[in-house]
Order: sequence, then C-alpha cells, then structure tokens
Amino acid sequence: MQYLNVYFMNVYAKNKLSGKTVAGIFNREEFGDVDMQKLSENLNQSTVAFVNKLDVDKFEARFYCGNKEEKFCGYATIGTFYTLAEKNYIIPIEEGVKNVSLKTERGKIEVELHYKDFEIDHVSLKFPKIEVNSEIPQDEFLKVLNISREDLRSDNIYTTENRDSQHKQVVIPLKKAEFVQNPKLITEEAEEYFQKMGYDSIEFLALRGENDVFRKWIYPTSQSDKIDNSEDVTDLSFYYLFNEGLVNEDKEFHLNGDYVFSLKKPEDGIVRLEARASIYLDGVLNI
Repeated sequence: MQYLNVYFMNVYAKNKLSGKTVAGIFNREEFGDVDMQKLSENLNQSTVAFVNKLDVDKFEARFYCGNKEEKFCGYATIGTFYTLAEKNYIIPIEEGVKNVSLKTERGKIEVELHYKDFEIDHVSLKFPKIEVNSEIPQDEFLKVLNISREDLRSDNIYTTENRDSQHKQVVIPLKKAEFVQNPKLITEEAEEYFQKMGYDSIEFLALRGENDVFRKWIYPTSQSDKIDNSEDVTDLSFYYLFNEGLVNEDKEFHLNGDYVFSLKKPEDGIVRLEARASIYLDGVLNI
C-alpha cells in the first residue's frame, strides 16, 4: 500500500479555480506506468505530474494527460515547482532566485524559483538559446493554408531545427487573431504538404493589442491529435516575439484570451516563461 501526497493547482489563472488545472503527485517511487495512466484518467485534470526527488534541488517528473504520456509540460512544471516551494519540499531562501532542475523525458529542464521574504513569488522556466531563421514562404505554402501574403504580419515565416531531430519547427505570424481561429487553415492538403516538407510542428500566432496572444498548433508528423490549442509552446515562438521587438519584458500576456504569463529576456539572452500558481486542494492518496 502506498501513501502519495497529491496537490491540485491552478496555473496561468486570472482568478482562482480558473486557468489550467494540474494535479501534482509527489513521492511516487514505485508507481508504474499503468498506475500513472489509470490515476491520471481518474483525476481528470488537464495534466497530472508524478514527481520524485533525486537529490537536493533536483527532481524527476513524468507527465500524463488522461492515459497519454507527454515528454514535457510547461504549465505543469510551473505548478509543480510552485507547490514544491510553497509546501517546503525545497528549502527557501530569504530573497532572490534559487536554481533547481527537473529531469523529464524531454531532457533536463532548468527552473528558477523567485523568493520574497522566504515566500515563493513566482516560477521561471528557462528555454535554451536557439537559432531562429527567417524565410519568405513559397506560393504553395500560402495556397495550402488558404491565406495570402497580405494576411501575414511580416514578409517572413520563422523556422528552427528541432533539437533532437532534423525536423523543423515553424512559426507563421498572422495579422489578425481571426485568421488563427479560421478552420480553413487546417486541411488535408496542408497536412500532406507539411509532412512532405519535414515540418515537425507548425504554429500560427497573432497578437491583438499589446498583450493578447492567439496561437494554434499542428503536428503533421505526430501520431497524436493533429490540432492542439493547448498551452504547450514551442521555444521558437518566444524567440520570435523577442527578435521582432514585440515583447516588453514588463508586459503580462494573455494566451487565447485566458491564461496569464509573462516573458523575460535578461542579459544572458535566455528567454524565461514566468507565472504563478495557486493550490486549491491537497490530500493523501491511499493506493
């Protein structure tokens, strides 16, 4: 019989009991894959994070959405570390930034915990530097998406090579949020074209005003759902926002009209995704 600490959190929320819901289960040393799948389905959260402590300020996590495992989940990582800090699984500091790390199926994730008066204030995820390339899209590219060059925010689209494959990530900046929400963007012809070009993920991105970001994703080479409107983000879009001067680091962003986050790009040139979380329920699972 196992006793597991479980915490239910809201991340990226404007208000309590809104935003992304996450369950964090700690001390899961002997919890198997089948157990994690079943428990994730039963908890019915956006994502469930199963967490182990490896060493001082070093942790390991597996992420499940229903019965499907995800290599990494940004908002669940923020919620998990906010909770680890608030519940003193991590020794606090009086003021400043404490660096911790998380081992995931995607690799090592660097996390910064920001403290004020020994209390956790917010959590930052560090995204490794990447090389952003720009290119003028071909006519066929625009045709399969049912858009024109006038619909693009700039003359270019932006690409980078995926860190663990030869596939490309692509960001397509559009002028209006309505274009992002247009179902005609996603057609079988478009999916076939993106597969032929070796695109691993395609992200449509538009800004409304100064701080509303609208995004939609396609994963044409993935066996998972082809359209994903979730929060999970590509590093590329963050670097695109900075490189084009579209981000003020003091600005708070809303994603798809709901989730709240901010971005930072300090002198080291590494983009950070910052957010807070709140715990609305906790307990012990007896399994």
